[in-house]
Amino acid sequence: MSLEDISDLLRAMNPTAAANPIASLVETTRRDVPEFADVVLTDDSYLAIGPVRDARDHLRDLAATAPLQDLARAWKTAEGVRQWALDLCVRVEEELAAGQLGEAALESMNGRYAMAGLAVLSTLKDRDRSPAQHALDALVLLYQLGEFHRLDRLIPGCQWHLLATDGLMPPPVREQLQDLISRDAPHAGPGVDVRPAS
Repeated sequence: MSLEDISDLLRAMNPTAAANPIASLVETTRRDVPEFADVVLTDDSYLAIGPVRDARDHLRDLAATAPLQDLARAWKTAEGVRQWALDLCVRVEEELAAGQLGEAALESMNGRYAMAGLAVLSTLKDRDRSPAQHALDALVLLYQLGEFHRLDRLIPGCQWHLLATDGLMPPPVREQLQDLISRDAPHAGPGVDVRPAS
């Protein structure tokens, strides 16, 4: 996808927002940080990271070559994401039934247009997830985690503490990225949870 396509997608996810900081960052990458943009973007502003062929072939290769412990960790994390999403929905419904919105509603709203919200939507869309879908979720997650670490090698000094921002990603995924997040955690600003994973 081009940066323009990514920006359009991000804005379409929240069309009524007065501001969309993540879309703005995408739109200004080339202008604001050209030295980094040259590493992660092609000349025509497409992402230079990620598979350059059919993603299904890439995931099949990943399944065949990834260490078993990495596959097992991704499987467990994918299940953790699903359980977190289902639990969050139950807690929000309980708050709604009680007529008192609380922590669950805030957590849900914070993640509504980020990876956390997409995980909730995906879980609700497929409440009876098959083992094959679980395996696909685990492989996609393993791929994503690998890309974060590859990006860290390409561009040292990324602001990884931002991944700890409440609502950005499901807590089980955030826990898998603690090695990146905690590296520069002291620089985290307000509203960022920088507690180490338990």
